[in-house]
Amino acid sequence: MDKNRYKQVDGSPTLFRDTQSGAIVNVNEMEVERARKIKAMRKAKADEFEQVKEDVQQMKSDLTDIKSLLHRLAERTWLKLY
Repeated sequence: MDKNRYKQVDGSPTLFRDTQSGAIVNVNEMEVERARKIKAMRKAKADEFEQVKEDVQQMKSDLTDIKSLLHRLAERTWLKLY
């Protein structure tokens, strides 16, 4: 690691500041991998939630269609009876 480019963050042996970009870099590979897994799990949950929302919207639309068909069927049946 280039000592001129990276300066250790006070109070943390695994965090360094990139003096060119200002970014904080974590050199602990286990922490980085853990953070990646957590991010992937959050994204998977968010994707699943979006899919559930889409499914609910589709079911609402389908239910509206079914109600419309039932109303038409009931009207035809009613007209045939009278």
